[in-house]
Order: sequence, then C-alpha cells, then structure tokens
Amino acid sequence: MKILMTSQVFPPERHPTAVMVQELAQHLVSTGNEVTVACGYPHHPGGRLIGNCRRRLIIRENEHGVRIIRGWHALSESASMVARAAVMLTQAAGTALAAHVAGLKPDVVINFGPPLVGPLLASTVAWRQQVPLITVIYDLYPDVAIETGKITNPVVIAAALWAERRTYKSSDRIVVLSQGFRRTLVGKGVNPEKIDVLPVWLDPHEVRPSSRLNRWRTEQSIAPDTFVVLYAGTIGLVSGAQVVAEVADRLQDDSNILFLFVGDGRAKDDLEAEVGRRNLRNV
Repeated sequence: MKILMTSQVFPPERHPTAVMVQELAQHLVSTGNEVTVACGYPHHPGGRLIGNCRRRLIIRENEHGVRIIRGWHALSESASMVARAAVMLTQAAGTALAAHVAGLKPDVVINFGPPLVGPLLASTVAWRQQVPLITVIYDLYPDVAIETGKITNPVVIAAALWAERRTYKSSDRIVVLSQGFRRTLVGKGVNPEKIDVLPVWLDPHEVRPSSRLNRWRTEQSIAPDTFVVLYAGTIGLVSGAQVVAEVADRLQDDSNILFLFVGDGRAKDDLEAEVGRRNLRNV
C-alpha cells in the first residue's frame, strides 16, 4: 500500500506527535508499505530552524525507508496567535506543496495537523487523488483556543468553527485519543461510525520504570526523600502546565514536595514568569 502522511511536526523536532508519526511511518514501512511524509521545516517549539535544515522551497530526505518531503513556509519566534496562525497557514500550504511534488498516487492520506487548516488541505490532496482521508486529532480546535481566550474575534471564531465542520465532513475516518474526545465529536454531530479511539502509544523498551535513586536525580540535587510531582512534555498554551503551577502554589507549606517541570514550548517563558511572580520555592 502507498501511504501519504501529512504532519505539522516531524523529527528532529522532539514533539510527541513528531515522534509518533515517525514511529508509525517506520512501522508501516517495515510491514511492506511505501510511506511518504509531507511536512514543514523542523522548528518546534521556538520557531527557529533546528538540526541541519536549511530553508529551501523543497527538501527531500530518506530515513529508514521513509520518504520525507518538506515544503517552504514562514517561521516566527513570536508566541502571538497572529504569528502562530500565519506559520500554521503557510506550513499547511507548504505541506500540500510537498505532497504534490512527491508525485505519489497514494491509497490513503493520513493527516496529523496542523489543526483545522491541515485536514482541509489534506482533504484537497485526498479529493484530487480520489482516496480516503484519515484525520488524527490530538487537540480539539478551535475549542481550546476559544475557551482559553486565545481567540476572541467573532469573525475568526466563525471561520474556525466552519473549518472544524469541514474537517469532520471531509474525513472518511477520524482518530481521537480518548473516549471523552469521541463523546465531544458525537455531540457536535459527527457520525460515530467515523470515529476510532486510539490512545497515544509509547515504546515500553524506551520508557520504563527505573530506580528512584538515579544519577539524574542526583545531578539535579533532589534529595532521596523528596516527593516529586513531575510534569514532563510540551509546555504549550493549552497543555495544562499552568494548572500544575497553581497546585504548587497551594502546597507551598509542604517542604517535602517538589514540583518538577521538564520540557519546552511556547508557554515556558510565561510559566517561569508566573512561578517567579508567585515566588514558588517548591518548583
């Protein structure tokens, strides 16, 4: 089978979705499929190019049998919604260009974002090729942007809601990560027969329990008897790291608890500023 995967992120970006797209692509190749990944420049989370990537109209790579084609798009280090939207829109267009340049007649298109615009352009590719589209949804947009106040303009909200409806209508199958997401989509009128729940996976050989007393803990000067509350992953605008900081604020009087944040993202600077403002000594 010939499979075209379109994605917002892909290694060397260390975004969880990037890693999962890579693992899925390599697994599909190992089982005898031909896989092409169309994506943008590696730039998450800081908005700057990472690795050895150079800005060109089209970049072609091959890793472990997976064809990778990257298309040109804008970059920005700004965390503003306008800048982020510009990057997402141009990246979606660049990804569609990369998919076109691939010259592939796929049997199926699988889209991993960016939210809203990614599935729309992927649906165009699938429609032109007359093949099914599978849309993978890990964040419910525009809900999260509206509920967190990142989008307030009524015209923008209306456009985003229209794009959301088009995403669900144009997708032959929709993959979500939880039953809660599935219930939300069904509540929005999506045909439940379209929706599959596939929880986020991990490699048990790479992510596994280890000794509580380990070298990394010692390097960070964390006492053996300290109870650690760990937040690990993307520190994004909607990832919930700020909620953990609020919990740390409420538990400042318990000197035996340490709140440890490990990761990076668009909201990291804001989180550090909030920790400083609250004078949290347990973070």
